[in-house]
Amino acid sequence: MQIIKFQIALLAIVWFIIAVPLLFSSAGSAPFIAFLVFAALERFWEVFFTAKQNVLARKSRFDWLFVLIAFTYLILMYLVLGERLFFGKTVVPELSILGLLIFVSAMFLRLWAVRSLGFGWESFISSRPIKVRIKPKIVRTGPYHLMRHPMYLGTILETLSIPLVLGSYFSFIFAVIVCAPLLVTRAKLEEKESLKKFRKDYARYIKATGFLWPRLPGVKQ
Repeated sequence: MQIIKFQIALLAIVWFIIAVPLLFSSAGSAPFIAFLVFAALERFWEVFFTAKQNVLARKSRFDWLFVLIAFTYLILMYLVLGERLFFGKTVVPELSILGLLIFVSAMFLRLWAVRSLGFGWESFISSRPIKVRIKPKIVRTGPYHLMRHPMYLGTILETLSIPLVLGSYFSFIFAVIVCAPLLVTRAKLEEKESLKKFRKDYARYIKATGFLWPRLPGVKQ
C-alpha cells in the first residue's frame, strides 16, 4: 500500500510538471490552467503534506478507500487538463462563474469545518485520536451543528466545481459518477466508526442533524 501511495504522489508531481509550463505557453487557457493548478495544489498539499497527518507513513483500516479517492481525484485532474488542451472546449461564462462560486463556497465550508474540528481533524477513518492527550468527542460547533459531514460536502462540491469552471463536461460526468459516490461511501464508513465509538450519543446526534446537508423538517437523512 505504501508503494501505491508513493506512485500516486509521483503521478501528482508529473501532473504539475506538465501543467505549470502551460501557464506560460497557452495565453488563452492560462487563467483556467492557473485556477486548475491552484485547486490541485491545495488538494494535494492537504493530502500529502499537512502536519496533522502523514499520509505516506500512517496506516489505516480503510487505506484502500483513501488511496482510491486520491487516485480518482488525480485522474480527474488529468482529464480536466487534457480536455481543456486537446478538445478546445468552449467555456460558457455563466457556468464558469457558477463553478467558481461553488468552488469558493466549498473551500469556505471545508475551512470552517477544519477550524471547528481543531486537532480532531485527520484524513483517516480511525477510532484513535491524532494526539493521545486529546479525548475523542462529537463536535457540534460550526457547520457540525447543522450536518454531520460538512468536510465531505465541501470536497464533493469542490470536485464538481472544477470541471464547470473549465468547461470540461466529460470530466464533470466522471466527478458525478465516480468521485462523489466514493466520498459519500467514505462518509458512511466514518459514520459507522463514530457509532461504534460514541454509541447512543452519536445516534442522538444523527437524529438532530443531516448527513451532508442541514436536516429538513419531515425528511429522513
